[in-house]
Amino acid sequence: ISSDLNTDIGGLKAMLLARGDHRADYTDVADEKSYGKVSQSVLMNIQAEFDQLIHNVAVKVNEVLAAAAGVVKADADILAADGTVLIKKGESYCENIPDGYMRKDDGSPIQMFGKISSDGYRKVTAMVDVKDENGNVTKIRAEKTDEVKAKGVLQWIDRDTAVDITINRLCALVPDGDGNMEFSERINRDSLVRCSAKAERGVSDLPAGEAVQFFRIGYFARDSKDENAFNCTVELKSSYKGIKN
Repeated sequence: ISSDLNTDIGGLKAMLLARGDHRADYTDVADEKSYGKVSQSVLMNIQAEFDQLIHNVAVKVNEVLAAAAGVVKADADILAADGTVLIKKGESYCENIPDGYMRKDDGSPIQMFGKISSDGYRKVTAMVDVKDENGNVTKIRAEKTDEVKAKGVLQWIDRDTAVDITINRLCALVPDGDGNMEFSERINRDSLVRCSAKAERGVSDLPAGEAVQFFRIGYFARDSKDENAFNCTVELKSSYKGIKN
């Protein structure tokens, strides 16, 4: 909103305030300072509060899966052989068990939702308690540790009942990094991107124009001409900084 751009006026100002200036998420309502960025926008408030709901559900689901895989909190600092602290007291970690229960091939815990901003678990391959002459544990030592962050997400679709669909995504303009590009230069000549995908059988029953969310991608509407095509209407927030296709 700017007086120089003549947008600081009446209904236009109200509309811009209501819409907001970015796609909000749960971090925008994490504290009072963050909330100040979305407090005047009705839409950003709704976006942030809904994302917070989904975030809390995702965290709880991941915690259940992590506990089943053997992730625990350290009762004391875990040290390397040279005395370096590998895992601090209270941090989450798990022993390295390839092919273990609820583990992926590399031994890391299965997570239904990707851990993007939070710290990954650490894998500990061997631990030895160090005791004094009275048998009391004084230190916990670990011979090896590796940091693990979820690089992928497991999502299940029944291969026997899944249907083939086409996803259409449109990016009409390319980002203007320095703000000096002409409008004609920002027109994306390859704006329409089509890709093939598998979806749950239920999408076949949706009427044309019906909205549906494809997890981790965005919201789509079924095409009115091609019954197997779905057109992207709203993309989900992405940390990727390049051109979104």
